[in-house]
Amino acid sequence: MYCRKCYTKLDPTDDFPRCPRCDRGFDPTDRNSYLARPFPGKWRIVWHIFLTTLVSFVIAFIVANFQLAQASGH
Repeated sequence: MYCRKCYTKLDPTDDFPRCPRCDRGFDPTDRNSYLARPFPGKWRIVWHIFLTTLVSFVIAFIVANFQLAQASGH
């Protein structure tokens, strides 16, 4: 069991289950409130890479069009 925010190992036997590092609460019976592995899964990593690349291309396209408009004198 690992924290969703800082990936610290969690102790489900505490009276008030909270992360010792970032103080984020979790419910040992709710699988969505913690991670089973200490690091994100491969699909989450792939999704972040894809999203970052897509955002970078969109920003580059906007900047290139802005510079093209400035160079053309419009």
